Parts: sequence; structure tokens; C-alpha cells
Amino acid sequence: MATLKKKVHPGLIELDPEDAVIVVNYETHDIEVDADGSQRVVGKTPGVKQLKIRTLPDERDIPSFAQELTNKCKLISASKVGRVEQVLHQLVDRETAKPGPSSSRSSSSPYVHTFSDVDRQQLRQRNQERPSSALRPQQQQQQPPAEHVRFDDLDIYIENLYEEDIKDKARAANCIATLFRQAQHLEPLLSHATLLPTLARVLRDDGKRSVDLCMAIQSVWLVLSNFSQFHQLLVENQVGVLTIDILDLEIKRTEHRVKEEGITLREAAAKEAAGTANDKERRLLAVSQKQDRLMYLCAYLLLNLSEDPDIERKMQKKGIVVYLVKMLDRTNIELLILATAFLKKLSIYQENKDQMAACDVVSRLVGLMATDNEVLLLATLRLLHNLSFDSGLQDEMVKQGLLPKAVQLVKEVTFQQVALGLLYHISQDDRHKSMFIYTDAVTVILDLLMRVKDMTTTPELIALAVNLTQNSRIAEALCGGERLAMLLERAFLTRDELLFKVLRNLSQQADAATKAGFLPYLDQLALLLQGPEVDSDLFVEVLGILVNLDMPSCDWPSLIAKHDLLNLLAGYAQPGVTEDDILLELVMFMGVVCDEATAPQLVQTGLVSMMYELMGTKKEDDEFVLQITHSLLSLLECQATRAVLLDSTQVAFYLIDLLQDSNAEVVKAADQALTVISETDESWAAKLQALKFEAHNQVWLEACANGAPQQVTGDEAAEHVQEGQIQAYWQDRGEEELGMEDSMLLNIEDLQNAELWQKAGLLATDDNERVA
Repeated sequence: MATLKKKVHPGLIELDPEDAVIVVNYETHDIEVDADGSQRVVGKTPGVKQLKIRTLPDERDIPSFAQELTNKCKLISASKVGRVEQVLHQLVDRETAKPGPSSSRSSSSPYVHTFSDVDRQQLRQRNQERPSSALRPQQQQQQPPAEHVRFDDLDIYIENLYEEDIKDKARAANCIATLFRQAQHLEPLLSHATLLPTLARVLRDDGKRSVDLCMAIQSVWLVLSNFSQFHQLLVENQVGVLTIDILDLEIKRTEHRVKEEGITLREAAAKEAAGTANDKERRLLAVSQKQDRLMYLCAYLLLNLSEDPDIERKMQKKGIVVYLVKMLDRTNIELLILATAFLKKLSIYQENKDQMAACDVVSRLVGLMATDNEVLLLATLRLLHNLSFDSGLQDEMVKQGLLPKAVQLVKEVTFQQVALGLLYHISQDDRHKSMFIYTDAVTVILDLLMRVKDMTTTPELIALAVNLTQNSRIAEALCGGERLAMLLERAFLTRDELLFKVLRNLSQQADAATKAGFLPYLDQLALLLQGPEVDSDLFVEVLGILVNLDMPSCDWPSLIAKHDLLNLLAGYAQPGVTEDDILLELVMFMGVVCDEATAPQLVQTGLVSMMYELMGTKKEDDEFVLQITHSLLSLLECQATRAVLLDSTQVAFYLIDLLQDSNAEVVKAADQALTVISETDESWAAKLQALKFEAHNQVWLEACANGAPQQVTGDEAAEHVQEGQIQAYWQDRGEEELGMEDSMLLNIEDLQNAELWQKAGLLATDDNERVA
């Protein structure tokens, strides 16, 4: 059953246009939580909290006063102290110098309301923290001061929209936009019968003639788009379509100018920063700056409208992905943050991701990682993380040199989690694992493994470490010097099963020097298995490490005798009760430690009987079947365990049956085990030959037993092969057409027992009779 909870999202902090009041906007989200934990927003309620300033602080006391206000108001986070100081400065300036510029928000700054999406919160916070004129200084100069715009003159502003002079239209639109940014006028403006359709018509007819006119009208749409209940009004006036058309036009204009000038915007910006730009390049930058302001308004508006999945799909069909990717070539930081966050939202859909890949988005994003802006860098990493689920884009990231940059970002707490997730996705491909050796990945991962107190809080770190330790070169580097000893000491101290999982991966490397590093810690590993608080996950990882240390220099009999390991493990040998992971490790451990010294104890503790029982209960589990077969090979080489298996069980018939298994590794292991039986027990040699022959030639023997040889059709033979009953078939078409594979025929010179041949019906009683 779904439950409903509320969550408050703080929004814009601004100054009341008339009173000495700081207005804190916020939005309350009604969130429905399903039984499976999934959440969705079912309602949004805007709200306002007013902080009345009874006594104006002195200019020198504003920082401390702002901090005091922040501490008292729960809707203002500690990161917004700078914004509160800015609003207090505006209040002091207004109250001490009247008449003066209005204390309300700069007319150039759009009304920005809160959103539920994390990326939009980042964008809004960035918008609040920067000075109000940072993005649109030119636009601010062109718009009239807020105190000179009156709601009573609305009809005049609407009439001026019909003027022939485009500048008059732009001024009128700016005045209307100023009214929309004042909350007290929003309701009467929306109730006006012709205002919104008129603005949409003017934008459609004259938008191409003036960027200033476009920015003014887009500011109006942006204010309305911050409220979901007004989205239908925008759809009815075709605002989304008009906005995408504006983006298309401005991007084409930029491409045309760049082609004419023969230089990109980034190259022109670099020259301007170095003081070497010429007049054409400066003009190109000046035009692009105005375009950036317009694109920012358009992209933000579309981002708000995309809350509706149906509208988002329509945007995708209109090519919004292509436009956003092209925006990544711009130089304005705010626009880049917005475009990257919007692309991240769209990247969760396959068709959008494929379109980004076709537009070469990875090379653009890797280029953005050179920025010093933390917000842009984090947004870029998040988008790359989403795209890294695609193997083709992973290849492109490695090709573009992303790995060293991402590894360096792991060192910084702000980017650590996202960077680790990105590296984990790339490390899943074996082709890419070896590339990590050319970065600082080993040092960085080791440092984090030694410092993180609870590995469950950093699943990306453990996942990355587990993946990378499967590569022999990285594992060797991670165990070099005192590193392995440090990891082992840390693991024994924390008893963290995830850290032991990394060590288990290191222990399975073929390098003898790496395995030898574990030998001094065998006693501690054995004691850890006996600990009263050891859980199943930790038990599996520690036992797995011991299994991997299959070395001649490891004195298993002494270790087993010292810690009574086999009796301990016998307590876990309860199929159906003990977890399968533990049982599997027990089977493998028996195969590792079994020798003439430990074999009698394996029999006495009942571990051999447990393994035989598992043969039947786990016959459908390929991993169990393979590991049991491998362990049987070791047990059959020792006298004590071999006697029990051959005399008291049907293990030989079990192995014969495995020769028909579809898994080639299982067949190989079973054949090796049967070879050991034949070589160590002569009484079983002839029996196994007959059993092998019967298994390989079952169809033919059945035909012989029925009397005259019968022809077996290809379809019948194929049916028997599919059923796993036989690996070769016989057709009665003459010797030259004998259809039996050579590998499945028994060599007559290998069979010395005439009775066996007679039993099989292959040796004729009449000397003149041919072998059937």
C-alpha cells in the first residue's frame, strides 16, 4: 500500500519590493512511496516565508546578521549565507538612499522557482549565489527600472506591442516581463484575456528580428513554467514549439558566423583572454554572449516543461538532444551547466542516448572536464556516468583520455562518488582494466580502502576494487611492497567482508609471490573462521582465501591439526540447512587440502559423505557439479577417501554419467577422475571400459540386443544426441559409410578382455562371421 509523505524544497531568496522583508520561497512536494520503495511526486504546493527586518544592520555587521538569520530560518541552508548578505545589502541601499533602484530582483534575472530534480536544484543554487547581473548585464541596462513599470499601464504596454518599430516592441515586452516577475501582479496578468496570445503572436512574427524582444517574452514564459499548473497555458500558446524554433535559429546563426570567421567560439574566447583577439573575433564573442543569454532562457523553459513525459517526448522528436549537445560548444558557464543537466535528464532513455552518441557528445564532455567550475564539473561527471552504461560510449571515453582525469577527481570528496561509479562502469570491460595501470588508480584505491571506515557506505569503491583486482598487473601492483600486509591488517581490524572480498580476488592470482604474501596470516584466517560473531558473508570470503592458497609450501596438515578445521567445517556440512555459498567453498576446500595425511580425517568427519550427498541434490547446478568433480579428482588420488568412494558409493557411475554432460569442463574433469580410478585400482579398470563403451554406443548396443542390425536414421540419431544419451551413432550402410566419429570408437587393441567383447556382442562366435 502506498504512503504519502511531504518534503519541503527551499527556493529563491529575495527582497520584498516595498517592505523591509526578506522573502523565502519554497515548495512542498507530496511524495507517494510505493511498497517497492519507488517514489513519485503527486503534488506541489508553493509557499512563501517572510522574514521581517525590524532594525537595519550596519554595513560592517551584515555578515554576522546574515549568519544569524540563516541559523534561525530552517528554509535557508548554510550555503545560502552569501545570498542573504546580498539581499541585506540591497535593503540597506534602498532604505538609506530613496528614491533609488528598486530592491526587488534585478529585472534581468528570471523568476526561478524550486524543482524536485537534484540537477535543477544545483542550477538554481548557482543562480542565487551569483550576482544578479552576472548573466545578463546588457539586458539589465536595456530594461526599464522596476519602479517605473506600473500595472495600471498594462494596456499601454500591450498596445506598444503592435508598433512598427521593433525597439518599441522590445521595450513594451520588457515592461510586461517586469510585471510578471512581481508576484503580486501574477494573478491579474494571467486573467487578462489577450495578453498571453498576443505575446505568443509577437514572438512568432517578430522574434527573428530582435534578440532583445525574444529574451523579454521568453522571460515571461520562464516565470510561468516554474509552476506546473501553468504548463497547460504554455502548451495552448505553442510556447514549446516556438522556443525550439528559436534555439534552432540561433544555433544556425552561430554556425554560419563561425564558418565565415573561420574560428570557433572557444578559440575566440581563448584569444580574448590572452589579449590577442582581433575586431572580428571580438564582434563574434559579443554576439555570442547575447545569444547565450537567450539560449539560457529557452533551455531553462524547456527543462521546466519536460517534467511532463509526453511533452519531453515531443521535444525529443523536435531534436532537442541535438541542440543541447551543440550548446556544449558555447563558453558561458551558466549555459553549459544548464545544458549538461538537461542532457543528463534525457540520457536515461535509449533513443536519447543513441542520439547523443551520434552527435559525438563524449569528446565535448571530456573537454569540459578541464573547467575550474565545480558545479559544471559535477554536472559533466553525472552525465558521463549515465552514458557509461553503454559499452560503445565506454570505449569512446577511454579513447578520449577520460580515465586519468576521472581517477584524479576521486581524490576530491565533492566528485568522489560519481567518479567512482563512472570508473566502475568502465572497469567492467576486461579490455579497459589494463588501462588503469597507467593512472594513479592503484594508489588512490589503496588509500581509500585504508581510510574508509564502513565499506557499505561506498559500494562503488568496493565494486571498482573487485573488478580491477581481477587483472593480474593491477593485482601485482596492489600487493607490491607492504601494501598487501597493510590491507590484511586493516581487514583483520575491521572484519569487513567487503574488504575480504577484495583480498580474495588478490589471492586467486596465479603469481606465486602474491599468494606467498598470505602465508604468514594463515593462523589469523583460521582463527577468524572460529570467531563467534563471524557471519556467513565473512565466512565465505575467508574460506575462499584459504581455498585460493593451493601451494606446495602451505602446510595444510599442521594448520588443520592446530585449529581443528575439519571438525569446524563438518558442522557447516548440512545440505539444505547451510547456505549454498558456504557448501560450495567447503567442497573446494576439501579438494585443496586432501592428501594422504588429511584423507582419513576427511572420512571420519563425514565431509566425504556430505560431498556424495551433494552430487544428487545439486546435479542441476553447473558450478556445484564442476567443483565437486574437481574435488573428487583429489579425493580419488588418496587411499582412504578412494576406498570409501568406490566401495560405499556409486561415484564411478556418477562420473560415467557426467561424460554426457553439455559442459565441456565438466566432461574433462570427469574423464580425468575416471582415469585416476583406472590407474589406481585394477579391478575397476575393465569395469570402467565397459561402462564407457556402453555410454558412448548405447543406441548401437540396443539395436544389437534386438537381433538383426537395424538401420538408425539420422533423425533418430540426432534425437538421441539431443537427449544426451549418446555422443555417436551407427548407421547400417556398409563400412565405408560408418557414421561413428573416430573419437567415440573404442580401440580394439586397448581391450584385452574377450569376455567384455562377447558381452558387448562385438566378438563373433563363428570365426567366419564378421564383426557386427
